[in-house]
Amino acid sequence: MIQMPYDQIIKKLVANTSLSEKELNDKIEAKMKELSGLISKEGAAHIIANELGVKLFQVSAGLLKIKDIHPGMRAVETVGKVTNVFEPREFDTGARKGKVGNFIISDESGSIRVTLWNEMVDKLQKLEPGKTIVKIKGGYVRQNNIGNKELHLNDKSALTLNPPGIEITERRSERKKIIDLSEGEDSVELLGHIVDIFSPAFFEVCPVCSRRLKLGEKGFECQQHEKVEPALSYVVNVLLDDGTGTMRVACWRNQADKLFDNMLDLKDNNELFEQKKAELLGIMVTVRGKVTKNNLNGNLELSSFNLDTNPKMEKEVEELQKEVEELDNLKIEEEEIK
Repeated sequence: MIQMPYDQIIKKLVANTSLSEKELNDKIEAKMKELSGLISKEGAAHIIANELGVKLFQVSAGLLKIKDIHPGMRAVETVGKVTNVFEPREFDTGARKGKVGNFIISDESGSIRVTLWNEMVDKLQKLEPGKTIVKIKGGYVRQNNIGNKELHLNDKSALTLNPPGIEITERRSERKKIIDLSEGEDSVELLGHIVDIFSPAFFEVCPVCSRRLKLGEKGFECQQHEKVEPALSYVVNVLLDDGTGTMRVACWRNQADKLFDNMLDLKDNNELFEQKKAELLGIMVTVRGKVTKNNLNGNLELSSFNLDTNPKMEKEVEELQKEVEELDNLKIEEEEIK
C-alpha cells in the first residue's frame, strides 16, 4: 500500500478544498469515532479525501518529482542531483551476505535517500556530490526507522549517470529563525550555537536494511530478514540556540559522526563524552532538516539531514546584511506612513 504522511494529506486537502485545516481535522476525528477507533488517523484521512473527491496520489508513467514519491510505490522512475554519498558496508546475516551503500539525491521539490545493493554499490565511486546527475528506473520505496522515505534499487533496477539532456535545479533549504518554525516544514536551515548536548543513544539495527531490531527468543530479529547479527547505530540530540529560541536537533548516525570523531568510543564511556561535549559547546553550526513534533511533550524538534560544523562566514555576513537592509526598509516605510 502506498503511504503518505498525515501532514502531507492535510496539506493536499487544504489545497484542493475550501475547508480549513481545523475543519479537516474535525472531520477525520469524527470518522475515527464513527469507525469505533478501528482505523488509523491516516486511514481516516484517506476516507475523507475520497468523500471529498480529492485524489491523493497521481500515479502515472514516466519521471516522478521527489515530492511525489511515497512509501509502497514500485517501478519508480526519477532523476536527481547527488548531494551526499556515504561509505558502503558489507553484511553477513548467515543466510545472506553482500554489500549495501547509500547516497542522497535532490531536485527542486525535495530530497530522498537511495539505497544500492551488491554489484550496484560499485557505482558509488563514480558519484560526485553537487555534480553528478542520476536517472533511476525500477526503484521501490520503503520507510525507514525515523519515518523518512528511501528509494531502493535491486538487480532489476537501472541507474544511469549524467543522462544527456537532463538538468536539475536543486531545492534550497529556506533559512529560518527557530521562533518562526512550524510542524511539517521539510527543508529548513538554522544557524545557531550548540548550548547543550545530550548523551548519545545506541541501538541495534539490521545490517542489511538498517531497520531497528527487536530482541526475540532466538536473538535479534528483523521484520524482513529474520534473525541477524546486529549492527550498531546511534543518535545524538543537541540543543541549538539562534537568539530567538532554542530547539532540540536530532543528529542521526552520519550527522553525529560530524560532531564526534568516533561515536563508538563514547559507548559506555561517559567521561570521554563529557570531555568531547565541553569542546563542542558554544560552537556555531548550520543545520538543515525537517521540523517534527515530539508526541510526548508537544515541542517542535528538527530531524537533521545535514550538519555543518564550519559554516562559511562570508555567506553568514551576507545573510546578516540582507536582514539589516530589510529592517532598514521597514523603518523607512513606517516613517513614511507616519
